[in-house]
Amino acid sequence: MAIGTEKHLPKERAYLSQALYAEGGPIGQSYPNAVDFLLEQIRLHPGEITLIAIGPETNIGEAIDRDATTFRKLKRVVIMGGSVYRGYNPVGHVVKNTPDTEYNLAVDVPAAQKLFGSGVTLFVMPLDSTQIKLEELRRSQIFATGTSLTSALAVLTQQWSGDTIRTPTLFDAMAVAYALNPQLCPVTPMRLRIDDNGNTKPEAGSPNAGVCLHSDSDQFFDFFIPRITGAAHQQSGP
Repeated sequence: MAIGTEKHLPKERAYLSQALYAEGGPIGQSYPNAVDFLLEQIRLHPGEITLIAIGPETNIGEAIDRDATTFRKLKRVVIMGGSVYRGYNPVGHVVKNTPDTEYNLAVDVPAAQKLFGSGVTLFVMPLDSTQIKLEELRRSQIFATGTSLTSALAVLTQQWSGDTIRTPTLFDAMAVAYALNPQLCPVTPMRLRIDDNGNTKPEAGSPNAGVCLHSDSDQFFDFFIPRITGAAHQQSGP
């Protein structure tokens, strides 16, 4: 565990802060600085590390500012972020065929711009491909296994949902799944620019990212559920 750079959210986005979750972590311990840790690990293992970013790029931006040459020695960066052609799906899961300002990139626009201009090998999982809905049937299938992990997920889902039945969207999980199995979200080479409002703009020129524009939720869950329930480990045993 390492401590990242502190970032104060704009008032209109502060309700999405995860500070309350962090307050429940261990106290009275000293943790390394996340940017120092990241750069040190890249120096120790050049060309070997995949960095998965599922939040704002604040720490990444600071790492680039400190040592862009070392940062480019990452094997690749995989992010959940951006909105190329599709925006957030409104209530009813209706597909919105116009882009939105996506949260992760908009929270720290300068950091996102530094990442997209860094020259590092970059793979982007935007809203276009990451709005995977964990519907009730699949939630029940996962929670019924009763492992320590799935029980914790059930509790967290209840806390997040509250008294209103809500369907989680597994935005971030697709980025992690892609890092493990790129076939789950095939990418298209594109050149993307992040404008000063945090919007993702495709433009002409040499590609700076591989971008997944479509995914198959059934294929994703065939990969995801056995791993989250422990069935994949059981199947690989003697």
